[in-house]
Amino acid sequence: MVEHLTPTDASMLAIEDADHGSHIQVIYVFEGEPPTPLEFRETVEQRLLGAPRFRQRVVRVPFNLGRPAWVDDERFDLDFHLRRTALPSPGGEEELRALSNRLLQRPLDLGRPLWEMWLVEGLAANHFAVIHRVHHCMVDGVATQDISGMMFSSSPEEDRPVAEPACPGHVPSQAELVVSGLSDLAAHSSRVLAGLLRGSRAPRDLWDDAVQSARTLGTLTGVSGAVPTTLINRPGGPRRRTDWVRLPMAELRETKNLVGTTLNNVVLAAATGALHRYLERQGEPITAGMRAMVPVSVRLDPDRGVLGNQVSAIYPVLPVGETDPERRLALVAAEVEELRGGQGVALERLMNLGGFAPPTIMEQVQRLLLLNPGAHNLVISNVPGPGTPYYLRGRKLVEVLPSGTTMPRHGLNLVMISYLGTLFVAVSSDPDVVPDAAGFASALEHSFAELRDWARTRVDPAEPAQ
Repeated sequence: MVEHLTPTDASMLAIEDADHGSHIQVIYVFEGEPPTPLEFRETVEQRLLGAPRFRQRVVRVPFNLGRPAWVDDERFDLDFHLRRTALPSPGGEEELRALSNRLLQRPLDLGRPLWEMWLVEGLAANHFAVIHRVHHCMVDGVATQDISGMMFSSSPEEDRPVAEPACPGHVPSQAELVVSGLSDLAAHSSRVLAGLLRGSRAPRDLWDDAVQSARTLGTLTGVSGAVPTTLINRPGGPRRRTDWVRLPMAELRETKNLVGTTLNNVVLAAATGALHRYLERQGEPITAGMRAMVPVSVRLDPDRGVLGNQVSAIYPVLPVGETDPERRLALVAAEVEELRGGQGVALERLMNLGGFAPPTIMEQVQRLLLLNPGAHNLVISNVPGPGTPYYLRGRKLVEVLPSGTTMPRHGLNLVMISYLGTLFVAVSSDPDVVPDAAGFASALEHSFAELRDWARTRVDPAEPAQ
């Protein structure tokens, strides 16, 4: 049986172009001497290849009569996906950043399974790194953390499962792909229609769903409330840069607890304050109506460990012109509360409705929904990570440094992953669009500190915070 990409997974292929890849890149930094190439290969083979997706490639259905499909790679070669390199001395963050930036600019080979893993030696302080590159059609942010749990051990005494020999399955013919693609479209349409009918038993529910979907479609197409074009929304090129900010999770939790809000609201308010400072420093006008695309996981607990994208998004307007941290956070919280459960569900519904459309048309619709410069100014993604340590053959994982690609006319992307009490923030940018990205990273750090200090002033000195 042929397995086809879901509409959301297929959209991650549709938005890719020559200058803008659609892959996720995570750098794992470990203490100690690196494993030997043979040890590294054994670990990947034993721990990662148990998931069939890592041995499969994407094929197009002839004449685009169905969504692309996953098929076993009959010439799978693990050594092609494993790379080894070393940083030049002194092996600090600048050297690691330069390597990461070069890799971000390289697209993954669409003719092979869509992932690579690099063993990076030569880091200072007796450290080494593993860089995992994987296409967004395979995983979302939460799934990358599930991959970490597959690849690494939760204790220094690593348990390595016995690698089962894998034989490639049947590779479908062109005719089989056409038949399967058409059948998949029909089955998907039937499932979506049945879901709509189950979720909208009353005419009023159906009407409310239609209104919310229309509003969301208007937002995403820029028909209603198109965002302003800012410094970070100019045409760009293939170059990439990542700057990292490290924030103590204890201080972030303290801030959100003192204020009585959520961690995501604190993150969005801090990003909003950083945008204000950055635009002001660049001599740019502080324009109202800037909007962020904020991915929201719709993954249920039974789906943990399942690859693919199970994500929707909301598009909150950011109060960039507001200088008071209290007012800024309150406006962000109110905006998110208004959108939560409505806009995100509507976007997921719109993406699923794409199953009714021919793939050629749907690819253009997906590009419009996800890349339209009138829909949003930047992406802000926050992925919760593990609170307990991971190990690679007894070496402790000490940092998880995300990095991300950017999209056309969207030169700034904030990606956040928490691990062991630290929130690691990647300020991913297109240097041809965003000048002084390091300055934005500094403004972001300052904005988080501003929110923390303001929240602490709310506590009665006679009643210290718990």
